[in-house]
Amino acid sequence: MRRRELIWLLSGVVVWAVTAHAQSDRRVRKLRVGYLVVAPNPFIIHFRRGMAELGHIEGVDYVLEESSANSRIDLLPKAAAALVESAVDIIVAVGLAAGMAASKITHSIPIVTLAPDPVRAGLANSFARPGRNVTGIGILNNDYAPKWLEILHEVVPSITKVAVLVDNTPGNEIQFDLVRSTAGKLHVMLIRVQIDAPDGIGPALAAARRDGAEAMIVASSPLFHTYKDRLIAAAAEYRLPAMYEHSAFTTNGGLLSYGPDFREIYRRLAFYVHRIAAGDKPGDLPFEQPTKIEFIINLNTAKALGLTIPSSLLVRADEVIE
Repeated sequence: MRRRELIWLLSGVVVWAVTAHAQSDRRVRKLRVGYLVVAPNPFIIHFRRGMAELGHIEGVDYVLEESSANSRIDLLPKAAAALVESAVDIIVAVGLAAGMAASKITHSIPIVTLAPDPVRAGLANSFARPGRNVTGIGILNNDYAPKWLEILHEVVPSITKVAVLVDNTPGNEIQFDLVRSTAGKLHVMLIRVQIDAPDGIGPALAAARRDGAEAMIVASSPLFHTYKDRLIAAAAEYRLPAMYEHSAFTTNGGLLSYGPDFREIYRRLAFYVHRIAAGDKPGDLPFEQPTKIEFIINLNTAKALGLTIPSSLLVRADEVIE
């Protein structure tokens, strides 16, 4: 073989090897998904399940980088900044506070969020056309937050004061306003109880009890999802009939729950990650709303509190725990 031919052959081998290596790198590159939460909660398993159902295997074609604010909502901006600095491809922001924190840190990284009324909060231009770098599941509490008090009042018609547990986010303020709109019609006074950390649950409920609270409503918050056992125990200790947002409370000893199926919601968040990873822009993906609302009653807890659940409520319940 001539020297010139040998050089050309070797050059071709080098080019082929470099190209093949680059293609191999692209093939093995994993999608990096940031997961922003105020505190770790058990629903992440349903997000992982949703990813697997869509063909994404954790550790094989994607990695999940969790960033928690350690139960402090004020630390969410720092936790969001950590994800942005680590150059994740997509951020899943759980809760309105997380979604707002992430959206303030980055306008380029796609954000998939779960939040009450993202349009009212300024995260999207509209449900149908978000128009920015944020999309996901929008929970319009208008449809069910007033029901929390209505159902609680049916169970205990004599109540005149109800403690409403909220965090310090705009989403909970919206929910509180919705409950307050119903309170006037039922002649019930609300006691707003703000909880910013899990250690505040017991003292806050003790203070509400001293102020005359006869029942309680726990607003929707990732912080409360995480510390549901403490909330349920505190309600039992102070003998407060309680209404919660989702079934994980009632199946663990809470009295009543009325709200969307969060297992399905977290699973659905994976769909948005899947679409964005395939090339869709978040601003073009409409926000979805939950279509299924669950009403669950725990009769064991009712008996422990000396309550009789009206038959009209029992027949409306999706599930009665005995």
